[in-house]
Amino acid sequence: MGSPRETWRDERRVHVLTRGNVDGITSAALALARYPDARVSFVTNAGLASQAMRRDLSSRTFLLIDLGLTPPLAKTLGRKAAAGAQVVLLDHHDQTLRNEALLDPAVARLIVPGISAAAVTRRWLGLERLTHLSAIADVVEYCASDDLERVRVEVGDRRLHREAEMLDFAWRFDVPDDRFRTQVARRLADGAWPSEIPEVRRRYFAILNERRWERALERVRARIQVTGNVALLSFPRRKPSLFGFGSRAVAAVARERGCRVALLVHRRADIVSVSARLLAPCPEVPERIRPELDLGRFLHEFTAYHGGSGGGHPESAGGKIPHRALGTFLKEIEVFA
Repeated sequence: MGSPRETWRDERRVHVLTRGNVDGITSAALALARYPDARVSFVTNAGLASQAMRRDLSSRTFLLIDLGLTPPLAKTLGRKAAAGAQVVLLDHHDQTLRNEALLDPAVARLIVPGISAAAVTRRWLGLERLTHLSAIADVVEYCASDDLERVRVEVGDRRLHREAEMLDFAWRFDVPDDRFRTQVARRLADGAWPSEIPEVRRRYFAILNERRWERALERVRARIQVTGNVALLSFPRRKPSLFGFGSRAVAAVARERGCRVALLVHRRADIVSVSARLLAPCPEVPERIRPELDLGRFLHEFTAYHGGSGGGHPESAGGKIPHRALGTFLKEIEVFA
């Protein structure tokens, strides 16, 4: 065994890259439980992950979690592995399975669709004592896993859903605040539940007291358009605030209207950002849906043909499409829905 100083220096050379939502925060917590001094970067997409990796010239281990593998990211991972770094890809995107052949054999990976990225991470790292974190992520991601079933038996559905809601609301209080995410992930890594973290509770109750969730729903209800089984909320270049709830609020109102697909569209000059959700029968049902319409594949194939980029899960996906292709996109979604 090396000296404490050598151990610390090794751990500082671990870089964790993941998303900033509940799945990402709990995944980061699991990684920090294994590598307490690791650096954590919260990014929104694979492109930003590639940029962060290229700028990092000192880390010797990279854990990429829940980022959706793209050809450019696969190339970056291969270059880091070829330079001698240990590279681990942990994911649950079907898109990643489709692109797995692009990975260098030196890149370690575990790709398991149908469970949360946190459940994949916990499975890779072990950490049985933190199974409740992957269960929380499963609830928010509407996934089913052995971790979820185990924790449901231990603490009950009511507490599990409340803990998931607290963490999900808390990060939305100030979406850009990565310092909050990191601090919370470190507390979760120590074994805490979200309700046991004072700042999570403070932000959660602030959102409740300010009625942010209710106000977001009111704004969506006033603007949403329903065509067949599709609910669409479309914003121009300057969109009003949905208080951090975005596609979650759109999905909730779409479910109220009995729709199968919820779309949030933001027009930005020649590019349109699209977020799509395929709705479960009710928000309390965590079981994975297996629909004929695979939103992730649909967006991937649509952008491959019309331009832009996109992909995700069968039940949730996002991307950027050319403005000229928006009408075609909406018509095709309506047909499949």
